[in-house]
Amino acid sequence: MNITFKQYEEAKKIVEQYEEYLRYEEELDDDDYDERDWEEEKAERRFEEDAERAALCKCGAWQFNKTGIVIHVADCICGAE
Repeated sequence: MNITFKQYEEAKKIVEQYEEYLRYEEELDDDDYDERDWEEEKAERRFEEDAERAALCKCGAWQFNKTGIVIHVADCICGAE
C-alpha cells in the first residue's frame, strides 16, 4: 500500500498531537505524585520531631505508646519541647 506525501504529513501530525497529549497527561500525574509525596514527607518530619521530644522528655509529658506512636499527655515542664 502506497501513501502520498500529503497523507504521510497528516498522519505524522496526528501522531505528534497524540504524543503531546501523552506528555501533558504525564505532567498532570507528576503533579499529583508531588503533592502526595510532600504530604508524606511532612508527616514523617512531624513524627520524627515528636519522637525526638518523647525521647528527650524527662517529665513524662511526651511518651511512646506500646505500638511506638508518640503521644502528648500533659504540658511539658522539662524543656523537651
